[in-house]
Amino acid sequence: MRKLLILLMTFLVVLAFSRSVVEIWVTWTGDEYRIIEDLVKKFNQSQEEYTAKVISVSNLAVKFTTALAAGNPPDLVHANDQYIAPIVAMGGFMPLDDMNVNLEQFQDFVVESVKYNGHIYAFPIKVSIFGIWWNKDVFKKAGLDPDKGPQSLEELVEYSKKLTKYDEEGNLVRWGFDPLVPQWNWPYVWVYHFGGKLIDPETGNITIDSPEAVKTFKWVLDYLKNFGMEKVEKFRGGYGPYWSASNPFVSGKLAIFYDGDWVTHVFRLYAPDAELGFAPLPSIDGKKRCYVEVDVFSIPVGAKNVEGAKKFLEFLSKPENLIKLSGGQLSPLKEEYTPSSFFKKRRYSRKIMEVLKESEMFFCPKFPLWHLYLEEMDNAVEEMQAETMSVEEALKTIKRNLERRMRKGK
Repeated sequence: MRKLLILLMTFLVVLAFSRSVVEIWVTWTGDEYRIIEDLVKKFNQSQEEYTAKVISVSNLAVKFTTALAAGNPPDLVHANDQYIAPIVAMGGFMPLDDMNVNLEQFQDFVVESVKYNGHIYAFPIKVSIFGIWWNKDVFKKAGLDPDKGPQSLEELVEYSKKLTKYDEEGNLVRWGFDPLVPQWNWPYVWVYHFGGKLIDPETGNITIDSPEAVKTFKWVLDYLKNFGMEKVEKFRGGYGPYWSASNPFVSGKLAIFYDGDWVTHVFRLYAPDAELGFAPLPSIDGKKRCYVEVDVFSIPVGAKNVEGAKKFLEFLSKPENLIKLSGGQLSPLKEEYTPSSFFKKRRYSRKIMEVLKESEMFFCPKFPLWHLYLEEMDNAVEEMQAETMSVEEALKTIKRNLERRMRKGK
């Protein structure tokens, strides 16, 4: 009997070590990391060929590109849809057209977000939808309908003025709306709401200096000047950290806030009794539009265990597993594939689904130098606010710098 037990234990040890490892890098920590960790354990118990290992990596973008250059990347890496084009352009992500995954279960715009140059380069796992949020109680006290956000740019300005408060010395105490906060590189989103684009989808040309873009930033600057640039800059100095009770929206410094649906998690942590409203940021033509970001898993070129990585994605694609990983208020799956528990556990998901059905979704453009584009735009917006460059000059500078960089890359 003892020999049999020894043989059995030896067999199990050999079996464990005979499994090939699937190394997964993620940015998540805390609760998000525990969820993926639980799913990895479930995957490992569901089959006997692979052992997945998940690692939380700080400063993931830098460490990933270093590992990629050294020829030693992970088998799966957590990214965002805006990273797809830049990393594919540098030969970093494999096409995943042959994944054994039912893409029909995903919402159409989600599938579109992971395509580039006619191929699928990522597996979608989470969706974040962006728009304007407001505290319903603050709206009520200002005499505004708490269930209805501003429907036009004119109304956005009107609401902001009604919601803004000053102290006896004329300093801002509460501002109705800050069009450039939080600083997640939002300036580019405004262009789409003014009917423009950052890249011509047909030619790939940079269109940041288009008449629509010029009109966009002139509107933003005029809006800021209405409240006084000095007062605005002084007021912004009092904004606290995003993930804290001093978040300017949570603390009541800002009455209307443009952000992704993760802001609901900040309120859950620091102001759980608050009731929020949500609507698309108004567009100049009255059409409803929402910016969307999609978290993804991709397989790097040079991954040692491609088949194991695909097997993990196949496991993850089962609705009950994917929904467990989806932390936002919007399901990446079509409603018929989304378990009812998803809506029961998420306070704002039904409202967001209503907005989704009425709105046009858009993403950051698939552009190889996208993150340089963001840097250039941030610099230009600073120049515009400081009035060291005109809007036209600042936008032309963005285009000129990007085109120069593109020529160098050829």
